[in-house]
This record gives sequence, C-alpha cells and structure tokens, in this order.
Amino acid sequence: MQVADLQILKVEDVDSLVRKFTEEVDQAVQLQASRCSRLEEELALVQAAENTTEADRQRCVQLENMVDALVQQRRQDLQQSQENLREIDARFHDLDQKEKQEKSWRKEAEAIRQEVQDLRSTHIPSLFQQHMKAMKAMQEGLTAVRSEVKKLGEILEAVQATQNGPGRQEQSEAREVLALKVQVSDLQEQVTEVVVRGLEERFATLRADVSREVASVLRENKEDRSAAWRRLSALEAWPASQAELSAEFHRLRQEHEEDYMLAQVMTETIDKENKHFKRIRDEQLAKKAAAEEALGIVKSSVVPKKERSCQLSQLEQSLGHFPNPHPHDNKPRLDADPQKLLRFGVTGEGQGRGAYLRLEAKKGGPVERYGRALTTAQEIGWTAAPATKTYTSSPFAHRPLLQSQVYRPMGDRGLMEVLRRDVEGLGRQVVQLRRDFSIAQDPTAEAAVVEADAASRVGLLEGLFGTPPSAVPITETTSAPKAVRSAVKLTTSMASSRSPRSSRKRSPEQRRSLDGQVRPRSNNPGERNDRGSTRSMVSGFPAVVGNKLEWVLTAKSLQAAREAPGVAGALLVTGEMEVAGVYCRLKFFPDGSPLRQAPGFCSLYLVCTMPNVNVRFRLFAGMKYSPVLEANTARGGRDQGRHDLCQLKDVLGEDGGIVVGAEILEVHAAA
Repeated sequence: MQVADLQILKVEDVDSLVRKFTEEVDQAVQLQASRCSRLEEELALVQAAENTTEADRQRCVQLENMVDALVQQRRQDLQQSQENLREIDARFHDLDQKEKQEKSWRKEAEAIRQEVQDLRSTHIPSLFQQHMKAMKAMQEGLTAVRSEVKKLGEILEAVQATQNGPGRQEQSEAREVLALKVQVSDLQEQVTEVVVRGLEERFATLRADVSREVASVLRENKEDRSAAWRRLSALEAWPASQAELSAEFHRLRQEHEEDYMLAQVMTETIDKENKHFKRIRDEQLAKKAAAEEALGIVKSSVVPKKERSCQLSQLEQSLGHFPNPHPHDNKPRLDADPQKLLRFGVTGEGQGRGAYLRLEAKKGGPVERYGRALTTAQEIGWTAAPATKTYTSSPFAHRPLLQSQVYRPMGDRGLMEVLRRDVEGLGRQVVQLRRDFSIAQDPTAEAAVVEADAASRVGLLEGLFGTPPSAVPITETTSAPKAVRSAVKLTTSMASSRSPRSSRKRSPEQRRSLDGQVRPRSNNPGERNDRGSTRSMVSGFPAVVGNKLEWVLTAKSLQAAREAPGVAGALLVTGEMEVAGVYCRLKFFPDGSPLRQAPGFCSLYLVCTMPNVNVRFRLFAGMKYSPVLEANTARGGRDQGRHDLCQLKDVLGEDGGIVVGAEILEVHAAA
C-alpha cells in the first residue's frame, strides 16, 4: 500500500478494521476453547473405559479364585463320596456273609429229604420182603401143625375103634391122647408166639421208628423254615438304610435336575448380559474411533505377537532345549518368572499351573496386585471390607458375599457335564454293586448261579428302594411298581451310557472281565501265576476317579488272601479297567512279592494291557506315593511297579483295610 493510500484512509475505517480483527480473534479463541472442552470430554471417556476394563480384569481374577475354591470343594465332595462308597461296600460284604450263613439250611433240608427218599426206596421195600418171608414161614409151620394134628386124630380114631383092650390100656391111651393134645396146643402157642407175635412186634417197632424219623424230619424242617423266616424278618430292618440311600439318591437326582435348569437359566442370562456388554462396547469403540478421527489421531498398526504352538513347546521341553525353571523342592521363589513356571510341566508333578498359583498366592494375591478400592461401592470380592476384615471362615467354605454380589457360574456347561458324568459313575457303581451281590456262592454250580442271580437281584432292588423282601415275591418281579422299574431303567441307562467307539474297542473277553471288576486270572485255586502265588477273589472293587484307579481292600480280603490253601504268597489282582483312555490292571502283594528286599514291605504293580503306548504313572498305598514310573508296551506288556513300596503297617487303616491304586500322569503313543 502506498503512502498516498494510507493518507486517504480515515479514522472510521481504521476503527472498523480493528473491530473486525478483534471479532475474528474472539471467534478463534472460542473455537479453540470448544475444541479443548471436547478433548477433555474424550479424555474423560477414555479414562472411564480404562477404569471399566480394569474393573473387568479384577472381576475375572476374582472369578478365577472362586472357581479354584469350587474345584477344591468338589475334590472334598468326591473324597466324601468315595468314603460313602467304601461304607456301602462294607455293608454289602456283611450282607454277603449273612446270605452264605442263611443258605446252609437249604443244604440240610436237601440232605433230610434225601434220607426220607432213601427210606422210601430201600428200607421200606426190604421190610416188606421180610414180612412176606415171615408170612410164608408161618403158613408152612401151620400146614405142618395141621398135618400132625390130622395124624394124631387118625391115631385116636384107631385107638377108639379097637376098644378091645382092658380098661387100664384104654385109660393109658386116653392119657396119651390128652398129653398129645396138650403138646399140640403148646406147639401151636409157641409157633404163634414165635412167628406171629414176633413179626407183629417187629412191624410195630418198625412203624414207630419210621413215624418217629419222619416226624423228626418234618419237625426239623419246620424249625429250619421258621428259623429262616425269623432271619428274613430280622433282615427286614436292614432295608431302612437302603431306603435312606435310595431317598438320598433321588434327592440328589432332583437337585441335579433343578441345578441343571437353574444353570440353563443362568446361562441364558449370562448370554444376554454378554450381548448387552458387547453392544455397549461396540458403541464405546465407535465413539472413540469418531473422536480419534476428528482429532486426527492415526491408528497404530502394531502387529500382535504370534505365540508358539503348545506342541512345539512340549517337544522342546521333552528334548530339553531350555532349562527347568522350577526349583528342586517345588517351592517357587518370589523372583521367578510366572510365565515360565506356568508353561513348564504339569500340575500333577507340582509344576505348571499349580506352581504358578502357589507363586501368585505367595506374592499376596489380587489384593497386593490391584490395591484397595477408592469408594465403598467398588468393594467387591477380594477388596470387600467384610471379606477381608470381619468375615472369617474355612478357606474352602462358601462366602455369602461372593455368592450374592459377583457369583457367576462361568463355564456352567462344563461344570454340569462333570456333574452328569459323576452321577453316571455313581449309577455304574450301583450297577456294579448289584452285579457283585448277585454272584453265586458256589462257582461250580452253574444252575445255582442263575437262580441265585435272579433272586439276589430282586432282593437288592427291593433293598435299594425300601421294599421289604416279603412284600414282592421272586416269581412276580415283572409286576414290580413303576417307580422301581423306572429306577432300574435309570441305573441301567447310566451304566450303559458309553460312547459306541469305546464299546467297539473292547473285545468280548474284556467286556466279560469288566462285569466282575475284581477277579482272578484262573478259577482253579491251585493254579500258580508267574510269581509263584495264587490269585484270590476279593470282595472290594476298584473305582476310577478322574485319572486315578483306587482299590479298597478290607481286612477280611487281605486275611482271606493269606489263608488261601496252597498259597506261597498272597496276590490280589483287579479286572481290566479303563483309566485315562488306557486299559490296565493292578497286582498287589500285601506281604511283598518274591522280589521284595526289605521285610514288612508290600509290593504293587501296574500291568498295561493296551499295545504300543507309553504310560507315565505313580503308585500309591494309603498316603504313600511312589516316584514317577514309566511303562512301554511296544515290546509286550510287562508289569511295572515297586517291589518295596512302603511298610504295610504304616498304611493300614483303623479297621485293618487299605486303599491302593495308580495315578496316570501322561499317555502317548510309543515310538
């Protein structure tokens, strides 16, 4: 602008120009202030989202801790159920012994019936033959007497016909005739006394003896029957406990159904909540993206780190490419890397997730990580004042605050599936108890096995559902109540609920071996095994709990194995069982195998019957565990175990029983 132009400008023009500049500056300041306010609002939203994410993370940690507590409680429930099953096994064993004692009266009645049959078939016909012979002899004697009497009569007639002799001669002849008559009468009396009276006395004596024996047999049979009925009536008090057990079973089943329905409702509620949370999160992310786009913030293009697969990590761990981060005493140090502890080893060996949780608990738990809440509205879970200051209970007990505030059954389907499998396992064990109870006492009598099996099944069924034995006859089992039949179908379906693939993999011999879970390899008590001992049948039965095979042996079973005739060393063998996908059986020597070195020690072995597998396991007797052992069946099955496992007296219970078994740690195909 030239000087002439500046001189042309007036004062009013300068004022208007300054005013316009001032207005533009004010507008720019207002625009900048509004932008700053929007930035502050967006920053507040981002801070709120971070706080929400932090609260969600705390809730996840609390839920994990709660799940751990539930798992621990579930373990205790499983242990309690195992104790209950052991008590049931002891009761069934006592009932089996009572049944053995009660079946003896049948043998006695059969022997008496056989004696009566012998009397009818042999003694009475022989007596009849003797009677006929005596009658024949008596008839012959009477015929001879008649002939002599006739001769004497002829002589008398001849004497009377003569009448020519003197009177003395007649008197003498008359005397002789009288003497002959007296002799004939005496002879008749003697013959009658010897033949007839003796035979009648013998018949009377025989008849009295036979009637006495028959009466005694009938009386004894009647007494035996009355005694048997008294025993049966005395046994009617036993089904009360079984009725309680049945009621408890039905109650648990009803609770399971109710829990399943509640879990379904809770699952649907959680799904709806997750959908609502997802919608809110999408809205927040959309607002955040719009704010970043308005502010000109460029999105980061950070590529997430690609983690290695678990197969490669397991291979490197097996080959030893990196050292073991766990200490030798399995006590994690505070300066250890939690991620390395988590990803090395398994919990069963004191490593892996178990070591990670012990380390986190040693550091103080979530309270030390996240601190205390700023307001009382945020006091939930671990940070709640009642849970950390005033509320004290067992670490495994339910906390009402957690249940009422933050309890959510995350993974409820998996939990209900575990409960369903547990109920099915209980049903299988009930069916197995019925099978064990229905085995006949005499293994050589096959016909008696079938009858005793049917009768004992009906008796056990009535005992389980609280019906007295005398109320339902054995011949009318098909007309049982509908509740009983439905319960039988339920237990049968539970016992038979197995996948078709696992059923096809078993051979008929394996399925037969599973029917009697505890059985000897040979029925001949004199047959020896490969270690020079005889296998014996015991009443206990093994149970599969997770990856463990537990076998409860009572004191009577151990004593029976020791007292078996012709046994050099007691040996107990289970049937073939499926544990963690592997078929195996246990061999237990209470007094030690022939390879035992230390006196008083017991021996335990595991025999894997599945070919081409490599199994890592631990054996235990009571609370004594063996080191980790390994069995490879690529070159044939061979028993693996400990010759000197532990002192038998240290692991025996108060009742003289013992619990032995094996824990399967790892199974993979053999190279």
